[in-house]
Amino acid sequence: MPLNPYSWNVIVAGRWNRAILTPQGIAARLFRLSADTPLEIEVPIDALGPYRVSHNGITVIATSRHLIVEPQQLTFAELSRAMETSRIAVHDLPETPLAAVGINVRYSTADASESLRQLVGHAWDAELSDQQFAIQKRSVGRSIQWEQGVVNITVSQQAAEFQLEFNIERRSQHVAEHDEWLSRPPNMIRELVQRILATIHNDCGDIANE
Repeated sequence: MPLNPYSWNVIVAGRWNRAILTPQGIAARLFRLSADTPLEIEVPIDALGPYRVSHNGITVIATSRHLIVEPQQLTFAELSRAMETSRIAVHDLPETPLAAVGINVRYSTADASESLRQLVGHAWDAELSDQQFAIQKRSVGRSIQWEQGVVNITVSQQAAEFQLEFNIERRSQHVAEHDEWLSRPPNMIRELVQRILATIHNDCGDIANE
């Protein structure tokens, strides 16, 4: 089953100071760049949303409640770089009240396999259809314990497309615990995702080289 990665990121929930995390602040504090280093800065059209600040394949978005770090190439090695950038932010701004950190890996596939249909299907579908309701989207989710946190798994179907989402989450108010979660090596994250994918579909393939 071919899997297409999309929208991978690391999100640290907390009360972030956007007056500090300006594009220049992100460059100096998170990317460790000198003031004259060029940056790629995307400005929101409505002037209300946050800046998107990019350097060397990593994009940072800072809101008052979330620090979002995105790898531009969706591989586990690049996801690890996004985790390290998030870790730098946690250390550089230790006074920031923290709530949780989530490492997000997402895939889509147009493979309408029977195993995926059975996973998201339910007898309720037939009852809704009998009442002339057209189902727009189906989904199923689980939260499983892993290490000191949880993995939130969502499998959804909309038309012929399936989406598989993995949120690897640790809730904590302590910098040391966020540091430990964000220090996981890329192979550890990849192997976790691979193990879960094997329970969803036995033909997901090996994602070792992603």
